[in-house]
Amino acid sequence: MSSTYRYQEPTARTFSVLPAGDYVAVIASIDEPYEKGGKLIMKTVLAIQPSGTTVFYYPWAGHTSSGEYRDSIGELLFAANRAPASGEEPNWAKLQGAKIKVRLKVEPDQMGIDRNVVHYVHTPKKAETVKPTEKSFSQSEFLKARGKQIEASGGEPEPDQIPYACDRG
Repeated sequence: MSSTYRYQEPTARTFSVLPAGDYVAVIASIDEPYEKGGKLIMKTVLAIQPSGTTVFYYPWAGHTSSGEYRDSIGELLFAANRAPASGEEPNWAKLQGAKIKVRLKVEPDQMGIDRNVVHYVHTPKKAETVKPTEKSFSQSEFLKARGKQIEASGGEPEPDQIPYACDRG
């Protein structure tokens, strides 16, 4: 049995434009970064939730015209919790399906038709590592304060006065 193609009149496609704002998006697909104009560019397709509206996003890494280094690919990896160790190459396949939070804006395309554009990806704040601080009390100050606490509570209890103590002997 052979199937045949039958022409049908094309229907006009309609695109919905979401209002500007913050949205959760799922990374539907990505292409590994390619080089263009001295920058690495990564084509990414996002499915905005809950509608599933598709938005193209092109994060890049390289220098701006003013010479400043920018890395929105790294920001995307970090936001999706898929960032490898520093200096390592990411596992691009694991990026697909990850959820991120994005800020969308509305801009006209080349034909003047409004479309959604990713303004930026929300990246979680990095937890700062807490450095050990110096002791706030000396050993003698601690023992003095502990003695006052024991005295105020009526002294340290004897082992047989501790509730629920069990004899392990």
